[in-house]
Amino acid sequence: MLFFDQILAGYFKHLEKVKEVLSINGGLKRTFFTQALKNIKGFDQLVSRYDTEDDDKLTDSLYKELDNSVERRNEVLDHLISRFAETFSDYTFVMKSLYGNLPTKLY
Repeated sequence: MLFFDQILAGYFKHLEKVKEVLSINGGLKRTFFTQALKNIKGFDQLVSRYDTEDDDKLTDSLYKELDNSVERRNEVLDHLISRFAETFSDYTFVMKSLYGNLPTKLY
């Protein structure tokens, strides 16, 4: 259960910080985030080599070589642009042809 708990904790920490990754400010230092599950029996023996008092220090020690913040932020923004910016008009035409004026018919 510990493995899946850690996966969910990391996911929720990323979800908490997504506003910083997608912000227009370019001063983001990190794009990987962690949250240690500290209230587990035997936790100190599991992570004895890492500083677990501060989640930011733990993230730096685990991901400092992998986290190129500029490259990762650009990947996220490129993904969003490729999904929503280029062919959105085609998408609206398809939806219009499939569903017509459905919202006006509901009233």
